[in-house]
Amino acid sequence: MKTLIIAFALSLASTAFAGVFKDSYKENTLVPESLQDEVAQTVLKRFPCLSNLKEIHTTERTVKIDQGMVDHFYTTVFTAFTNLDHPNSVYVTVDSAEYAVQNGKNTDVLGLQTNYGEYLCQ
Repeated sequence: MKTLIIAFALSLASTAFAGVFKDSYKENTLVPESLQDEVAQTVLKRFPCLSNLKEIHTTERTVKIDQGMVDHFYTTVFTAFTNLDHPNSVYVTVDSAEYAVQNGKNTDVLGLQTNYGEYLCQ
């Protein structure tokens, strides 16, 4: 019975937190839902001084791999505010991917950069 209650509580928690960062993206974003929270969480973990993350635009590049499968690569530019004195708004560029072959995890954040450099929040 305890196991059932714990499993139910965990499923509610995971459902409650799915799509937490949905407001960070445009309604017609190219970034798939399977990647959206991962991208936003990675940005805010790497740059904890940022808030109010909003997508400006995303470009998609596809790469055909073996047997007709396609990997999707995304470059997304966000604007965000900082809790620092200067600068108070920044641009964040995120490179991410969704892979056709599933080897445990089929999404990944490949790189992050801001227009103020790597050490923005330090």
